[in-house]
Amino acid sequence: MVAKTYDAGKNFDLAEKYRELVEDLATVGYETVSDATVLQAISCALVQECQKRHILSLNKADFISIWSGVEDAIKGAVDYI
Repeated sequence: MVAKTYDAGKNFDLAEKYRELVEDLATVGYETVSDATVLQAISCALVQECQKRHILSLNKADFISIWSGVEDAIKGAVDYI
């Protein structure tokens, strides 16, 4: 998914975005959000399914456009917990 969603024009690198998310969560003592969980959350938000086949079929532009919202939702969930 990192290669599939990479977009230099939009400055989107999933590996970098995920690393930043994990680092942000670590500052509040939470380090257990797996990369699979993040991909599943994005897939659920976009297509209401989170199986591997659905994740692999996600549209790049849709994935990038929803990233910040899902990132905020994950941070909000961690903050709530």
